[in-house]
Amino acid sequence: MYYFVLIMIGSVSAVFLPSAVLIGCGILPTIAVFMVAEKQNTAQGIVMFNFNIIGISPHLFTLWSQGHTLPNVINILHDPATWTVMYGSAFLGWGFYIFMTFIIHNVIVLLIENKMNSIKKQQKSIISKWGSEVKAAATQKNDPQAVATNGFSNG
Repeated sequence: MYYFVLIMIGSVSAVFLPSAVLIGCGILPTIAVFMVAEKQNTAQGIVMFNFNIIGISPHLFTLWSQGHTLPNVINILHDPATWTVMYGSAFLGWGFYIFMTFIIHNVIVLLIENKMNSIKKQQKSIISKWGSEVKAAATQKNDPQAVATNGFSNG
């Protein structure tokens, strides 16, 4: 299957050589991330790939509208703004990934803290209804030292 994919990519690249050259030059930051990143952390590469494609697409559309030839690709690649947009968008994708992981981490921490506060309120409500014996029984049930002193085991 792997060889079939390589043959298909090679065939498509041969037919669409100018586009393949432009995409190949523009996608280098994403390739580097996939090569360096851990196998379990492909999310960073996927986010960066999407932003990188966004940066390549305007130049790809320019290539298609001006004529799909290698001299046009060379002219597009000679422009420093092309490289700035392609690699800048990859950098923005990397920054977006870092920023969003920070935001998501903080949101998860807040959700966990809210859940803990809710559980503590429920505990106080139960203790006010049933008395402090409920808390003592729960503490004794989960305390291995208490099991050793009274001789009873819950397992």
